[in-house]
Amino acid sequence: MLMDRALSGKFIEMADKFPLIFLAGPRFSGKSSLLKQLFQKKFEYATLEDKDLQNFANEDPAGFVNSFVRSRVIIDDIHRVPALIPFIKEKIDRKDAQRMFILSGFLDTQMKEKISQLLSGRALKLSLLPFSLPELSSSDKLPKTADEWMFRGTYPELIYSNTYPGDFFQRYVSTLIERDLGAKVKMYEYPKFWRFLSIVAVNSGSPINFSMLGEEVSIDARTAISWVSILEEMYILFRVVPHEGDFLKRYVRTPKLYFYDTGLLCFLLGLKSFENLKFHKMRALVFETAIVSEMMKTNYHNAGFRPKVYYCRDLDNREKEIDLIEARRDGLIFTDIKNTQTVKKENLRYLLSIIQQQSGLRIKDIQFIYEGSEDVELEGVRYRNWKSLGRI
Repeated sequence: MLMDRALSGKFIEMADKFPLIFLAGPRFSGKSSLLKQLFQKKFEYATLEDKDLQNFANEDPAGFVNSFVRSRVIIDDIHRVPALIPFIKEKIDRKDAQRMFILSGFLDTQMKEKISQLLSGRALKLSLLPFSLPELSSSDKLPKTADEWMFRGTYPELIYSNTYPGDFFQRYVSTLIERDLGAKVKMYEYPKFWRFLSIVAVNSGSPINFSMLGEEVSIDARTAISWVSILEEMYILFRVVPHEGDFLKRYVRTPKLYFYDTGLLCFLLGLKSFENLKFHKMRALVFETAIVSEMMKTNYHNAGFRPKVYYCRDLDNREKEIDLIEARRDGLIFTDIKNTQTVKKENLRYLLSIIQQQSGLRIKDIQFIYEGSEDVELEGVRYRNWKSLGRI
């Protein structure tokens, strides 16, 4: 039985409002399954993973688009033949028939610009990521411990089967590099790209220095920035930028990078089991990555919203930091994240001191996410167990 996806309601609602919807997300996140589950009865379906269809689309894009009988069409893996977009536009522009297309794949810069130029205001992007905690909770698939959750990750195959995470992610990264990078990375650079992924993993949850990243694998900073952008397009990574408000006079001005899935992160860190994670030197940052990624999925991508998230770190003291600042219409949400099971007042002092210095600040919520078993409130701050993020 397929797990219900949080994005489903928003997707169905938007399908009646836009002539084109692009479903983006990483490989193996369940995009094809969701499209078939929601729309197969009313839409004609084709996937460009099929080599024959891919060749047909490349050689005769007009003929490929005209071959569909129904007015509603799903084209999976559209990134393999971006030349189809102008011909899809022609179909949508026709006044004699109501046309609607759902496309899925990687929404890289070239594809994004092409859709934006041709279908400005008439196209919507939605993102499907690996399972969120509410999705796991609703199907009784919530892991017992944070270590199990972080090590295994939340890709559908790993939730539905007994596949060993190391085997899955070995195949995942090999497929990513050998099949999806294409012209973006030259074949002779593949070994460097593998190494680059491992270096980025060690820096997950930390302010990023692109020159340093490049030096580790003998590439320049420009190439390092380009490779990070590719990984962002493929929904492997995302960045959180520093807040430019007046929280601190001197603050770190470089973005942080996070992995969308900590299972992949643990694989790249060389971990073989969740027991290895318990005392690993990177565990605090893996936990931070898991929580920030979870909030990106639940609060934004699964709801169809664009993330507006930031962090703030003192330039002179890395301990003085606000891990996540969410900008909502009705105020700011401040989140501190600690891989501790103990409620301690000292954990709040810096966070509260920074907030109290700001006059007229619209605060919606202040929360502290940790691994303790209780949800409590202390000095106006909510302490939340990580599993509470899965409540629906």
